[in-house]
Amino acid sequence: YAETRKYPLEKGNHQLKPATFKANYRAEMNPDAEAVKQAINSGALAVDNRTRAEFLGIYKGGAKERPGSLPGAVNLNYDWLTVNGSGKLHKLENLKQIYTAGNVPLQGAQINYCHTGNRAALAWFVSHELLGNSQAKLYDGSTQEWAADSTLPMDQQVQLNF
Repeated sequence: YAETRKYPLEKGNHQLKPATFKANYRAEMNPDAEAVKQAINSGALAVDNRTRAEFLGIYKGGAKERPGSLPGAVNLNYDWLTVNGSGKLHKLENLKQIYTAGNVPLQGAQINYCHTGNRAALAWFVSHELLGNSQAKLYDGSTQEWAADSTLPMDQQVQLNF
């Protein structure tokens, strides 16, 4: 992040002054299942940040969860965003190539999700903060919530009997 945005890095001890921070929760940045369903129906792209096997429906989450992905989703594994699966993010020009290869537009309405929201948080950060996509959202409930609700549609590219 510091490399991409050219922020200076501090070295040594830095003494912080106590301060009060008041968070302002923005519900539109953290949609629930109904808001995600409406967004997808309105043309938002669901971006599955899980492994390819989870995306295809080869692996599933918990016992009560259905395998597969959200309707019309594309797969952009969160590991691809880091150098060799490490904790270091790829350079901006590499991230753009990875998004293009994964059929994820750099701009436009998109919902990042995974199984529990943790992996998708990294992808949301890359989309929203590094690539500047102000329309990127994080579905924190992810498939743990979605796949457990039989009223919500799922795509399953590989039909295995579990």
